[in-house]
Amino acid sequence: MADAFRAQDFRAQERSIAERTRRGLAALGEGPADLVAGLAEPVALGTITEFLGIPAPDPEWFVPMSHTIADGMDAGLWPETDEPAVRARAELAELAGGWLDDPPAHGLVGYVASRELPPGLERAVLLNSLRALLHAGFESCARMLGNALAALLALPDGVERWRRADPARAVDELIRFDAPVQADARVCVAAATVGGTPIEPGQVMTLLLGAANRDPARFEDPDEIRFDRAPNPHLGFGRGRTRASAPRSRRSRPASCSTSSPRSAPGRPWPRRPASAATSRCADPTPWTWSCADRERGPAVRARGPHEEVPHALPPLKRAKDRTNDRTTAIRSEGGAADALPPLSE
Repeated sequence: MADAFRAQDFRAQERSIAERTRRGLAALGEGPADLVAGLAEPVALGTITEFLGIPAPDPEWFVPMSHTIADGMDAGLWPETDEPAVRARAELAELAGGWLDDPPAHGLVGYVASRELPPGLERAVLLNSLRALLHAGFESCARMLGNALAALLALPDGVERWRRADPARAVDELIRFDAPVQADARVCVAAATVGGTPIEPGQVMTLLLGAANRDPARFEDPDEIRFDRAPNPHLGFGRGRTRASAPRSRRSRPASCSTSSPRSAPGRPWPRRPASAATSRCADPTPWTWSCADRERGPAVRARGPHEEVPHALPPLKRAKDRTNDRTTAIRSEGGAADALPPLSE
């Protein structure tokens, strides 16, 4: 799969993303517009399907189904999300099942289909990986774009600061500041000690990536956006063999979108979804009014409705904790022991 990623034309992808974003902004027109459903999600879906080389599915079907799968990642906390997520994954697997039978001529799927399976790799495993690429490529990038827009519009002179910044560093900082994936689970394969607590092989660790990205032991002023932050060892793309497979392609999306970014902003954050999702985080769909009078400088954005008077601050994320069976491991705590997290089964 790594060879398939390296074989893709990322420069062409960046040009395509920029053009897709310009078309999306133009389609929003004048008046109230939802920048999540109207821009972030279409850009993400069009980009990942083009990258894979497959036809874009009907968003009216795909987007709710994808959200249902994402909700099921928290089934350990909210069991009622499990069964709908299983059904949704089955629907997506059925869609992916035909990709290798009638493969496209280009894209990552076309590259994979034109080559023999490596020894020991079953077709079902490959299809599941491709299915996961479509889902994760859409969800993580749509949420990343929504979070980035929310952060930029909440930051005084945020858009202008973005335009003056180095794109790669600025994207990394926005991902660190408000990553779309807030938690992940891994199985310990070798005995280790974390924060003074022994971890045994076979134990499941829940890693709070969003909290680690705000760890003041690793990041100076972690609750501030600094577009020149370097180094920036955030965990937005994970670590090790299971890390996100194409960080370069994910970075290119917001960087390419910058050519069409709004020129002015209200200086207030978007309201967030209720804190009911432990694994992922995204901007709340919110109407914004676009003014396209200044064609040379690009569209301006201003808040509309009650959200203008009721700002919602981002909650601070300063602790990273893991629950392993009956133990609570403080990966980093400030001056004392970390509070216990409830077991994922509760």
